[in-house]
Amino acid sequence: MISLAGKSIYPSFIDLHTTYGIPKQERSRGGSPFGGAEQIEPTTKGAYNANDAIKSHYHASTEFNVDAKSAGTFREAGFGTVATFREDGLARGTAALVTLGENTANEEVIIPRVAAEYSFNRGSTTQSYPRSMMGYASLLRQTFLDAAWFGSLKEKPFTDQALEAWIEQQSLPQIFDAGSWINVLRADKMGDEFGVQYILKGGGNEYQRIQEIRATGAALIIPLNFPEAYDVENPLDAERVSYDDMLHWELAPANLATLSNQGITLAITTDGLKTPKDMMSNLKKAISAGMSKEEALRALTLTPARLMHAEHLVGSLKPGMLANFIITNGDIFAEKSVIYENWVQGLPYRLKEMSESNHSGKYALVVGGMTYELNIEGEPGSNKAKIKLDDTTSVDVNAKWEKDLVNYTFKPAKGTDQIRLSGWKTPNGWQGTGQIVDGSWVNWTATRTGDIDVNEAKKEDEKQAEKANLGQVIYPFVAYGTPTMSKAKKY
Repeated sequence: MISLAGKSIYPSFIDLHTTYGIPKQERSRGGSPFGGAEQIEPTTKGAYNANDAIKSHYHASTEFNVDAKSAGTFREAGFGTVATFREDGLARGTAALVTLGENTANEEVIIPRVAAEYSFNRGSTTQSYPRSMMGYASLLRQTFLDAAWFGSLKEKPFTDQALEAWIEQQSLPQIFDAGSWINVLRADKMGDEFGVQYILKGGGNEYQRIQEIRATGAALIIPLNFPEAYDVENPLDAERVSYDDMLHWELAPANLATLSNQGITLAITTDGLKTPKDMMSNLKKAISAGMSKEEALRALTLTPARLMHAEHLVGSLKPGMLANFIITNGDIFAEKSVIYENWVQGLPYRLKEMSESNHSGKYALVVGGMTYELNIEGEPGSNKAKIKLDDTTSVDVNAKWEKDLVNYTFKPAKGTDQIRLSGWKTPNGWQGTGQIVDGSWVNWTATRTGDIDVNEAKKEDEKQAEKANLGQVIYPFVAYGTPTMSKAKKY
């Protein structure tokens, strides 16, 4: 039995847009219309589509392998499940839903064909067509029409395994990697034409056309790759930063709140981040910009599970589901949140020692007749100590805690030798022996007198509740844009 008093348990997070465990696709520069021979025919061996950008026949589960290093990085960020696919082609085949343990691929793949994947990116094909956004949309539309015709035939005049796979996959959740607000609208318009409601992966700038995005009725997968602050110390560099870049830097953290406030169904992805561990710090920025903690948690757990029709397996804490959960030191979205353990399919992956003692508080330190105010701050395992000399001055204490033993070293004033103390734990602090600056041996005690700040938790909540004073969205989203969108005039 493990006591989790003072700890919190959450379902492990779910990311629906990853390439975890899938081999990287080699890309060729052949077939370029700007040099070299033009490539008309496909190069995929077998009875497949006439265009290599249509790869519906591909299934991520056939190539998936467990990647312990990458899985560990995801687990550190709180994730226990991901949808993984091959990022190649306009029609990319199917994604697999996998857990982030380190067992065999057979055990980690929980739904081998969980969703069909699409994009406006031609991928690795070297065929001469298509090579423009108009061509990408045209080929996808043509494939819709071809599939409708092909599926209506009782006797097929030829074999096209990619087309057959396309038809079979229409019953799965359909994920379209759009990557920007304008492509979200393009993809949704194409889906409307053929009666398909895509789950649309955005680009983080959907706030720029929020009314049109809401009108799609689509669920969105949103990245948290906010732009970094621009270096404007050099005036010449500052001149190169455009107004719309600066405005997006300011408004991007509010994108999730803007979408959530419109009632749009949201899932969150780590796509575009340097590492999944960056996700939480950016999500906390989004919460400070107005997104509720409840909606943030839902976007990481239950919503992605429901979108993949996997809510019976992952996404919540219920009997009979996979034991995918994380143990934290409290509110997962607090400024100093810590994930101690991430359990995947019932197996614990320990990230930080839970039994580390928290020594934080105020202490009256008495050393050889002298009394000091000892303040210990920080989280368990990373406590830091200071001696308060007066109202404006304090000195750092070199402190080492080992189970029930402690060592403190500090200088009581500038230019003096150190006081070195060694001791053991008592019911309300520590006591022991040590040497003062003149080398004399003395007894010492440190008695806990209270908390560093009894209102610290309240201040944390108030800080999270502060909403950023953000600028306005303008139309068009460039310098000299206006707060309202211009309407076409009738002449």
